[in-house]
Amino acid sequence: IQPILRWKISLWGAKSNGMYDVVPEHPADDKSYNLWTECSDLSKIQWSELKGTDRALEKAVYVYKGDVSKLLDICRERIVFSTLQDVCDCLNVMRNDGDIRIIRVKNRLDPKSVSFTTAGYRDVAISLRIDNARSQELCIHTHVCEVLLILDSFARINNDEMHRRYIQYRSSR
Repeated sequence: IQPILRWKISLWGAKSNGMYDVVPEHPADDKSYNLWTECSDLSKIQWSELKGTDRALEKAVYVYKGDVSKLLDICRERIVFSTLQDVCDCLNVMRNDGDIRIIRVKNRLDPKSVSFTTAGYRDVAISLRIDNARSQELCIHTHVCEVLLILDSFARINNDEMHRRYIQYRSSR
């Protein structure tokens, strides 16, 4: 499902001023993003990784009481945006895509969202299935993927330290 999701991400991003993470030339480089409409070299895209085995097992056991069928976000990607309007535009593009079935939307950009549960991290997380001829042919049309829509101001501060604090919080619940 990952190649199909990546193809969809590039389409949705191009239609909504979305950006992709650029592979840094040097490990110390600041994060940078390019518009999907300007993408000419796929090797420069820093794609998201599949959820790790340890985290998937942890989630299946502790969150879903051993029911692995409830794991929803093993395959995931993100699109970065400069403005909230661009996030909304992407949501509309996705909503009108006949190949996807939106299962759930978590709007962590909502001012009512409790930010201490995410260590201050904010995004819109969409759980969806891609149900088209290719995914049906491969029998992967029931897998639920996750797409994160994030503002670049949050993407730039989302670093290893912030993620470590979130993991500590999550593990202490």
